[in-house]
Amino acid sequence: MVFGFREGQCSVTGLFGPPLLPQGPVSLAEYCDLLAAVPVPTQEEKESFAEYVAHAHSWYKHLSLYPPGTSFHFFLNRHAGCERKHGTPFVTDRTQPGLHPSQIRTAEYREAFGYLQYSVGSSNAFPLVVPVARDRPLGSHSNEILMYGLPLEIFDAGEARLTGAIHTLSASMPFMWDERLRPKQVEWPAGSGGLATLDRIVDRCRQMEEPNFKPEWIGKRMESDKKYPHSATHLAFVDPVLYELLAPERRRQQAEIIHAIDRVCDVIESHRSRRP
Repeated sequence: MVFGFREGQCSVTGLFGPPLLPQGPVSLAEYCDLLAAVPVPTQEEKESFAEYVAHAHSWYKHLSLYPPGTSFHFFLNRHAGCERKHGTPFVTDRTQPGLHPSQIRTAEYREAFGYLQYSVGSSNAFPLVVPVARDRPLGSHSNEILMYGLPLEIFDAGEARLTGAIHTLSASMPFMWDERLRPKQVEWPAGSGGLATLDRIVDRCRQMEEPNFKPEWIGKRMESDKKYPHSATHLAFVDPVLYELLAPERRRQQAEIIHAIDRVCDVIESHRSRRP
């Protein structure tokens, strides 16, 4: 049996298993070998993944609404959308939805996003399943081990900083934009309207909290054939004015996700073609 440990420790195998292996970020060459049969994502997959990431969790509750935001890292993983037994390299397809809405079936995940995946935070410790011996086929669990950490080139290229404003429901919670919670030093991207737009966002939230305010709604919950978290399921709950004020910032952050994915694909394609 194989047990994976964090960077700086060793992998322990069965008595007659492979030798001890150091743990740490995999090299770019090894990472690209793992992705030998994995295609780069299409533009549609990248756009769908950006929409999915924006609504995969309640970011409007868990992340700051203000820049600079939290580091997200985007990359390709040949086991994206699968289930892995914690602490082991044993991977299986997810045939039933998980407890969380973001845990969709592997087949549906691959159809929508290909092999895209993301991690949250500045720690480069994502577990990758790698072969111990290159002369044995991938997928043979007795030949696989966990290594923690993406290649540094991939980790750096795939970074994007996101805030809670990327989630559609950030346009439905006026109390979360309370001016008293606003950082003393805050910037709002010029492409999203700058500080003038941020002031309008705060003003609108102030109006929404007045006793005689009559809420407006975009309409009923929109139906969609998408089988993953996305914006349409939340539109019925947002204030239309606040929604439009935040729209440029939502689009900017989703574009940042796609740019990060493009940079990762460039690194992979460059290595594959042996360009400098």
